[in-house]
Parts: sequence; structure tokens; C-alpha cells
Amino acid sequence: MPLHEDRGGHSDQGAAAPRVAQPLPGQPRTRVSSEPILNVLVIDDTAEDRMAVRLALEVGGFVLQEAADAGQGLKLARSSTPDCILLDYVLSDAKGLEVLESLRQPDGTLPCAVVMLTGAGTLDVATAAMKAGALDYLVKDRLEADMLRRAIGSAVRQFRLVEAQRVAERRNAQLAAIVAASDDAIISVGADFVVQTWNAGAQRLFGYGEAEAQGRRLSELIVPDVYEAESVAIHTTVVSGGTVLKEILRRHKDGRLVPVEINSSPILDSAGKVTATSIIYRDISERRRAEEVGRALAHSEERFRVTFENAPVGMAHVAPDGKWVRVNDALCRILGYPPDELTAKSFQDVTHPRRRRQRCACRPDARPQDRPL
Repeated sequence: MPLHEDRGGHSDQGAAAPRVAQPLPGQPRTRVSSEPILNVLVIDDTAEDRMAVRLALEVGGFVLQEAADAGQGLKLARSSTPDCILLDYVLSDAKGLEVLESLRQPDGTLPCAVVMLTGAGTLDVATAAMKAGALDYLVKDRLEADMLRRAIGSAVRQFRLVEAQRVAERRNAQLAAIVAASDDAIISVGADFVVQTWNAGAQRLFGYGEAEAQGRRLSELIVPDVYEAESVAIHTTVVSGGTVLKEILRRHKDGRLVPVEINSSPILDSAGKVTATSIIYRDISERRRAEEVGRALAHSEERFRVTFENAPVGMAHVAPDGKWVRVNDALCRILGYPPDELTAKSFQDVTHPRRRRQRCACRPDARPQDRPL
């Protein structure tokens, strides 16, 4: 049944209630079971045209909602999640282009695919509809049911593709912002080991600006000659689909060597083929310095321990309350106690009473009963 646009006042009085299209009695559905059902909202002020849409979509795997004016259509569009809106170009309370603008989300995009329906098949009308965001434009008098179903399916596929591209662009923009702000050097190279991307972190770490680095082989820039073979082996592993994480030395523009942690992994295309290599270099100079300080401290402590334990004179660590904390073998021999027994005592326990009183007399914090008479 062709669709017709009524411009002479034969539109419904008020908005039609939403409805779900049901198949006609005895009429089989032709939808393939694996295909998803599409939610369609038709906004048209002519009852005959809405009926024609309803009949066309009954056998096509669609759930249909109907609105007879712009106000009701906008409410349904916002309260439900249509996959496609069939929008009359001229409504009783608004123009179709005005409804399109009202449908836009805060970011300026439309919430779903829109197909414009009109009785005027002029180029100006078609151009205006497509520029406003409609993905297709159908003339009612020339429209057949199968054509409508195909148009809806095509518009939904096109909208989802565009939306997927938009999501990918947002994700790529977010990743680009993360890469740009990263303190790490993040570099990508092609299969020929030529630099493709070079972030600000790479410039800070290696001294080369992006313009200096792009188009040059990475080995020419930052790989010391003695590490050339190892660098080739790393690149070969990644190009074959593997990943590499290790610590290594790389060369700054001024010639000094920089200790780095390298994390290299493959970049794959949609078919899973390796097209490039992502390399993240993290400056570990501070970590290396901290490790060197730790090793020096450990070596110093070991030298002290050996000196303390093997000293020919008695040595001890004594707590403020007089408890032995640590004693060496020479002190144990001098006092005649084994180490475990001596450390169970206090300094006062092994000090002659007279010497203990003399020590207390010299201490301003000594108790009166501890002072000598």
C-alpha cells in the first residue's frame, strides 16, 4: 500500500497511543530468526499513513510505536529507545526539520537513525532533510512495504556504523590525551623499525623532538651500538606477536646512557595482523640510584657487623634503661657470660655496686635512693 501525505486537515485529533505491530491473522512472518528486532517510532499526523507503515512492518521483525503529532513523538522518542524514527516532513504542530533539531542530544548528535517521509519528492526537500541529519528520504506516493523495510534496516546499520566510529574516535582521542600527558616515553615504530609516533615523554627522556624523531630508525636515535643485536631480537619477537618487558640501557641525544624499563608489544589491525610495534620506555634512573644506595648501606652494615663481632675488645649496644641490646664475643669472654644470658641482664646487673653508685652520682636524673651517702 503506498503511503500518502494529507495536507488538507484530515489528520488525527491529538496523538495516537503507542502500539506494537502484530501480524495479520494467518499471515506468516518472513523475518529471519537470527536478525534482531528493530524498534521503530513513526511520527505522522495522517492515520492512513500510519496504518500503511503498520501493515508494512508487521511481517518484517519490527516493534512499532506511533505518534500523530510532534509533541507526542518527542515524548516517545525520549522515553523509549527506538532504533529508527520515521518522521513526517510536515506535521500539524511542527515541521519535521524542527522535530529533528529537538531530537538532538547535548553533544549535537541524534539518538537514533531517522528516515524522513514526505509527499514532495523535490531535490530541495531531500537536501534539507539529509543536511539536518536524516539518513534516508522516502516519498510516500512511491513507497512500497519492502522498500520501507529495506530503508529502515539500511538506516539503522548506517547509524550504528557512524556511532561506532564516533565511539572509536572518542576512545582514540582519550588514548591520545593519555599518551601525550604520560611521563613515560611512548613510541610506535613500523615493521621497518622507523618511528611513526613520538610523544612528549619521549622527548623529555631522550632529547629528540617529535619532528626530529619521526621517519628515522629507532636504532639510529637511541640504541647504543653494543645493544643493536639485542634490539633487533626484541623487535623480531614483537613483530611475531610476542611481548617484551625488561630493563636495558638507551642513549640520550647528548650521548649519555639512560637506564630504562622497556615494555614492547605488537599493534594489530582488525584482522589480527601485526602492523606496528608499541614501545613504552620508563626512566628507572631514580630506582637504580635507590638500589645503589641500598646496596651501599647493606655493604656498610655488613662491614660494621663483621667488625663488631670480630673485635678483640668488648663491644655492646646498650638501651637507655641499661638493657644489653647487642654484645660481641669478646665482651662475653671478658664478663664470663654466654651471649643469651648476658643479653637477658642489664648493664647495672654486671656493674660493681660502687661503680654503679658513682655513675648514679654523676647523673642529674638519678633518684635520691640511688645516690651515694
